[in-house]
Amino acid sequence: MLYEAAIAILTRIPKNFELRLWGPRLARKKGLKRAATAVARALAVLPHKIWTSGTTFRFGVGGKRGRVAAAA
Repeated sequence: MLYEAAIAILTRIPKNFELRLWGPRLARKKGLKRAATAVARALAVLPHKIWTSGTTFRFGVGGKRGRVAAAA
């Protein structure tokens, strides 16, 4: 499901956000399948970071600290 969500982010969602901008750059370098796998992994890391730190997700906050918006 994460892989399918990553494909949707890379191909269908028009809104720009950090992960959406990073994915197509990676796809040009490595190919769509590898980029989708990397985006899927980033999608898995985000809820794990939120869960372990005990914070709430805030869209667009902390985008400069990494590929995924920082949870803290």
